[in-house]
Amino acid sequence: MIASMHEVTPLSLFFFSKSGETAEFIAQTNHDVTILEMKPAILTDMVVTNMIPNMERLHQQQIKIVTNATVSKINENAVSYKNADGDEIAIPASTVVSAFGYKAYNPLENVAKENCNEVYVIGSAVKAGNALTAIQDGYQAGLKL
Repeated sequence: MIASMHEVTPLSLFFFSKSGETAEFIAQTNHDVTILEMKPAILTDMVVTNMIPNMERLHQQQIKIVTNATVSKINENAVSYKNADGDEIAIPASTVVSAFGYKAYNPLENVAKENCNEVYVIGSAVKAGNALTAIQDGYQAGLKL
């Protein structure tokens, strides 16, 4: 249940990105935590062996998860989002932590190619991903040397 405007319990909202560690930490400070996720599910790109214990901890700490939620407005006392039906919903918030995702970042490839004979672009410089993907990319690049 999301805290109503009449409850005094502060509500923290965490806009979910890759894992639930920040939401877990905030929940441990006696805040009521809600994760708003734009996609139909959370942790979809996480390895199953990590995803299951993460989901169990989120459940144990009574962290609320709202999926198919597109944040539309943040102000000093609330966060508004549109649900899957297009309804605008506002919930009170004393703290907002935003993690709106990430994208590949590769500012050095061209410089490296101008100065080196052999350049391999790996990890999040190719595509935003996780450490396992980056390690695999690095391993494959190492085999080519």
